[in-house]
Parts: sequence; structure tokens; C-alpha cells
Amino acid sequence: MFLHKNHLSIYLLFSIALILFIFKLLFNYYLALPLHFDEAQYWDWSRNLDWGYFSKPPFLAFLIKTITITCGDTENCIRSLSPILHSFTGVIIYYTVYTITRNQYTSIFGSLLYLIMPGVIFSSLFISTDAPLLLFSSLSALFIVKIFNNKNNKSIYFFFLSISLAFGILSKYAALYMLISIFTSIIFIRESTKFFINTKFLLCILGIIIIIAPNINWNLQNNFVTFSHTASNANLKGLQLNIHSAIFFFASQIFIFGIIPFVLTFKNIINFKNIKVLQKVVFLNFLIPIILVLFLATFSRANSNWAVVGYPFGCIFLASIIDKKKQFLIKACLTNQFIFSFVLLIFIFTLPNFKIDPFYKIRHIKSLAIQIENELKKTKNVAFMAD
Repeated sequence: MFLHKNHLSIYLLFSIALILFIFKLLFNYYLALPLHFDEAQYWDWSRNLDWGYFSKPPFLAFLIKTITITCGDTENCIRSLSPILHSFTGVIIYYTVYTITRNQYTSIFGSLLYLIMPGVIFSSLFISTDAPLLLFSSLSALFIVKIFNNKNNKSIYFFFLSISLAFGILSKYAALYMLISIFTSIIFIRESTKFFINTKFLLCILGIIIIIAPNINWNLQNNFVTFSHTASNANLKGLQLNIHSAIFFFASQIFIFGIIPFVLTFKNIINFKNIKVLQKVVFLNFLIPIILVLFLATFSRANSNWAVVGYPFGCIFLASIIDKKKQFLIKACLTNQFIFSFVLLIFIFTLPNFKIDPFYKIRHIKSLAIQIENELKKTKNVAFMAD
């Protein structure tokens, strides 16, 4: 009995995703890094669950609590969340592309474009709010596609879109860029208004507000500390022209997303009028976060990962629009992702203890902590404070 072609493509994707997942777990195990101070902070939050925290919304803390109950409070256990979430994101991207194109080849391409993206490979080495954010970004993309592709029963997809956007916001406030992108598409894409200017979309927005209400209430009780921290991090009070910061941010997007995939995706700005309505909406969800953060970087500062919320949309867009006959472009994109990710991993393994090593500051935290602990034990009634 022969397997259906569709089933074979799904099995192939799951096999690749599983292999990559196991590889990331093993790489983390052999790298044996202590928790970065941000990771340690997230882990500490998971031991004191609340509806908000100083610098981030609460969803990651709940996830870490779940995983530590399952396998313990070790670095590998906590970090395993990242490759787990990225793997699910890759599978969702496959299904979303397939929903648009009905082509297994381009669907696997879209998924692999994400799974071996240099930024995703690097992100898999630690746990951060980006991992759940990207998962809910891909889910939001899926439900937007479902809304456009289904003439009937749209209410259920607006309901799920509301949940995915709300959980994205509870993961990281950068998820709000997706709402900004949707409103931008309403303004600039006349044909999209019939999909979003309706009661269902208004109920979707209401649903988001209801779901994130506990976090809003927490911020009200704590002087909106999370929002003020975010504004402080963006240095909004010290605005001044900073071309170097803008160039660095834009260059970082090219390398994180992948040089060839980024160029192929970005050049569609020129061809925007000829793109289908759904693909325009998906493209704007990739483009708008980059534009907004680039503007911020031009007049203040911005971290390289502040626009990653649009990356799943970018993978979906490129996979859905690329000419299937030009297989050399697909191979070029995947080769780009593989080479840059491979070089990145070799770089991390071969350059420990150098200041260009991205983990230079944390490789010796455990030995330092033991020394500090010994000093604290020698004297009573003292505490350790650090910048």
C-alpha cells in the first residue's frame, strides 16, 4: 500500500523538524552554558507567577513553570522550550503556505526557510520571549489566511485570531505590530476592508482586550512599569538622529532573516500593486515592523530582534509568491540559510572566551557564583549587589 503524496510531504517535514529539534537539544547540551541573566530572570518569574513583570508580559513565565514541572530546573530543561516552540512554528508555517498554494514543495520550503533561519538557530540556544511571540505570530498569519480563504464560517477564525493575537501580546508587546500592520492594510489595500471592517473584527479586538485585561490591570496597579520600561529601553526621551544605528539595525535584519531570502522578499515593494490581496496583507505584516523599528533606530536605538514578529509572515509570503519553476532560487535561499547557520554554530564553538563570542559574558558565571557564595558564607549579614 502506497502513501499518498500529501502524507509523504507531511512525514518528510515532521522528520526534518524532529531532526533539527534533536540537534538543537544536543547542541545546547554540549554547549553547557549557564543561564544568561535575562533567562535567569524569566526562570525566577516562573517561581513567582503573576499577571505581569518589570520588563515583560507574563506568558513566558507560565511556560517555563510548565516545563520545569515536567523535567526540572536545569538549564537544558528551561532552554528546551525554545526549540519546541520554534518547531511548532515551522509546522504552522508549512500548513499556512499549503493553505495558500496547495503545493507541498513550496510549503516545505517556507517551513525550512524558518527552521534553519540564522536568527532562529541562534534563538534556539536560549529561552526568550521571542520564541512564544513567533509561535503566535505564525498562528495569527494562519488565521488571517483562513479568514481570506473561507467564504463561510469566518467567525471561528476571527475567534482564533483574537486568541493568538492576545497570547502574542502577553508574550511580548511587539505583537502589537501585527495589529498596526492589519490597520495599515485596511488603509492602503482597499480590497482588504471587506475582510476587516465588520462586526467580527470588532469582536476580535474586544476579545483581545478581555484576554489581556489581567495584564492591563497588573500594570495599572504597578504604575504601568512594564510600558515605562519598554519606553525607557527604546530611549524615547533622548531622540536624536542616529544613522549608524539605523544602518546597523537594517543590516542585522538581512543577516538574521537570511541575505537571499530577505532580498527576494523585500524587492516585492516595487511589485506591490501586482500582488494578490492576501499576499499584500501578509507582506505588510513582514514589512511594517521593520519600518517602525528602523524609524526608531534612526532617532534613538533598537535591538536587532525588535522586528522579528514579522518573520513568520515573511517566510509565508516568500514561499507563496516564489516562482515554483525557478527552483534555483529556492535552493539558493535554503543554501543561504544552511551556510550562515552552520558558520554561526561553528563560530560559537570555536571562539569561546573572546569578546566577539556572543556568550563571552556568561560562560564563567557558575565559577564566579561559587566564589561569591564562599565570600558571603564567610561574613554574616551581608548581601551581594551588582549592576
